Amino acid sequence: MASQTILASYALTGRTARGEGIRRALDEAAELATGSASTAELFERMWRSRHAVAEGALGVIGEWHPDKKTAKAARAAAMKATTSRRPRHPA
Repeated sequence: MASQTILASYALTGRTARGEGIRRALDEAAELATGSASTAELFERMWRSRHAVAEGALGVIGEWHPDKKTAKAARAAAMKATTSRRPRHPA
């Protein structure tokens, strides 16, 4: 649900207001999903969910969030989501 909220905000805001729209959507999603404003906990839940929508939302946050640390954390979580979905071959 949080991922869909974030992607909807991305789709509905214009390019000039997109960063602020993503910030607000992320704050609301974190509050609803975790009971606090912990984006770290939300990102953890999103990448572990292995849903393509969550991975897409993390990518959007990583690209558009105005806070560099938050954007970097989202990109790191998106990378974890991508690598966790890859099949593992025995060595």
